[in-house]
Amino acid sequence: MQCGSLLSRSWPKGLGRWNDLRPYSSAEFLTKNVGKLMPLDKGLVQEGIAPAVLRHEELTGRLDSLIRHQDVRLNEELDNMIREGKVMTDSNAYVLSGPTKCGKTMSMLRLVEQRRKSGWLVLFVRARKWSFGKYFYNGAYKTKKEKMQGVEPLWYDRPEQSRELLQSLRTAHGDILGDLPVLTDSETVKESKAESILELVDYGLRLYDRLDEDWFTFPRLLGDATDAVMEELKAAEDVPVMIAVDEYPSFFGMSGLSSADGNKLVSQALRFSWHFRDPMKLANSIKNGVFVASLSGRYMGFLNTKKEKAASCRMVPLNANDHYNLVKDPSDIRHVGDITRGLTYEIPRFTEEETQAMLTYTNQIGLVSDVFSPEKANYLHALTQGTPEELLTICKAF
Repeated sequence: MQCGSLLSRSWPKGLGRWNDLRPYSSAEFLTKNVGKLMPLDKGLVQEGIAPAVLRHEELTGRLDSLIRHQDVRLNEELDNMIREGKVMTDSNAYVLSGPTKCGKTMSMLRLVEQRRKSGWLVLFVRARKWSFGKYFYNGAYKTKKEKMQGVEPLWYDRPEQSRELLQSLRTAHGDILGDLPVLTDSETVKESKAESILELVDYGLRLYDRLDEDWFTFPRLLGDATDAVMEELKAAEDVPVMIAVDEYPSFFGMSGLSSADGNKLVSQALRFSWHFRDPMKLANSIKNGVFVASLSGRYMGFLNTKKEKAASCRMVPLNANDHYNLVKDPSDIRHVGDITRGLTYEIPRFTEEETQAMLTYTNQIGLVSDVFSPEKANYLHALTQGTPEELLTICKAF
């Protein structure tokens, strides 16, 4: 589904593409269905599918999620901040926080789905996908001076993740992107000769197709194109933009990547992660939109107790020959503690009523044959402490 089809290309120029639009109301849909398990449009959230979500799909045979009051509140706020296509808000940084396995990823997926259905342009990133995986390539420099001096690159690129990000943008927003002119004048934009963001995205995808020609040059150029698309989205004025990051802390710690000689890389050594190192600066740089990140309540507490350290730390090589930017702990990144200044939406574990709704759902879809009594439902709620994945796993065993 291309959400751009929700927008009319025939509106008078200068009035804004949202002036006469009656957008799909996500808050109305969510309010009507709160407390129910409703299907997620997998095609609109493909790039953010996490293993826990696949586990849910494996257990139930479908991709549904419980619509919760927190989902209604956040989507309602985002719906209400739009005025003629412009985001009017005092806070453009939002945090989805809560205990481990409480359903933050499901809430993030629902948020992205609803924003895209509402006509927003959404860049959706699952940080762990960038920080863990098989392949990465060097070739990115921090400054032009470093490149001219011929020093070893300090940044690394993930071509597979760049391709997935660009392809997902094209699939979800191809029509919108084709209408949005490029507004920056970076070297990559000049090299691509792109006139629209869609043409810039397609330029990046063509670079991916040429990786076999040169495994040093093209991963770097693809990283440049990914950076350029990110900057264009931040500069976009004609439609509301949301940059959403699930599992945000994965950008600030050890990654699952190692160099050929066995050296471990921190996630900050990946060039793309540096877009998110200063969350409030990123949020404020989005000209017409918001930044949303999800992270556990435990990590939020850690940052709150380490604010001075988080604000003053910087990444330094362990020695003169080290090019991996190894750091001491996940708080050793300048400004990352500022994410705690974002407007926080607490995503708790299931209430007893939500647990009962989930159990009724498992019976309706045939996952279990018996209807759970209130007593047994309360017992399972206490046993799982309202953790959705554990609840489904236990139901599967019945």
